[in-house]
Amino acid sequence: MPRAIAFNTEEERAMVHRVFRNARIPNEVVGVGVDLPEDRRPDRFRERHGIEGPYFLYVGRIVESKGMPELFDHWARWQDRAQRKATLVLMGHREMEIPQRADVRYLGPLPDEDKYDAFEGCEAFLMPSRLESLSIVTLEAWACARPVVVSAASPVLASMGRRAGAGIPYASGAEFAELCELLVERPDLRDRLGRRGATFVRGTYTWPAVVEKYLDLFAEVAARGLPAA
Repeated sequence: MPRAIAFNTEEERAMVHRVFRNARIPNEVVGVGVDLPEDRRPDRFRERHGIEGPYFLYVGRIVESKGMPELFDHWARWQDRAQRKATLVLMGHREMEIPQRADVRYLGPLPDEDKYDAFEGCEAFLMPSRLESLSIVTLEAWACARPVVVSAASPVLASMGRRAGAGIPYASGAEFAELCELLVERPDLRDRLGRRGATFVRGTYTWPAVVEKYLDLFAEVAARGLPAA
């Protein structure tokens, strides 16, 4: 019944076409725009919150449905054996218990300034959720030129990570530990992956690109002589 469909991701479009067999309907992967403040200072974040050494970041709801129990388990197993110690920094609303560990820091909900400062200085952004249709915080991490470690069980994020060349999927706790260890030991690799993420977001998830895609989609509907609503 729709005259046109605007999708968030390639993966979302593929799922809708597979389920509803409606590829004939005008459509486009439009997405959303990601805006970053120019003033992003990781040293300011470290000083404000007392963060020292390498750290990995999670931003979002701290709840079971986001895969947090798995993340906490993988983190503990890695850090209990790791030679290079790191800190897991958590931002967002807490809806479950957080492990009481020296290497886990819960900062609560924070202003955008803190969030973007934290993105800028992290080794990588961690996204354990399997159920994302589009993760804005993942796009923000890439826009800040940071790699993202994602669950291989997330069809959208694992696929987007491969297309961006900046998302690294893990399928087990052992893989999670190896990836995190590698990113700490190889800042050159970390930065190279991060730059790929920034390039991916600039080419796809900016407001000028989003507006242009909407206008193209509207023009296609008009050219076909279909009602616009």
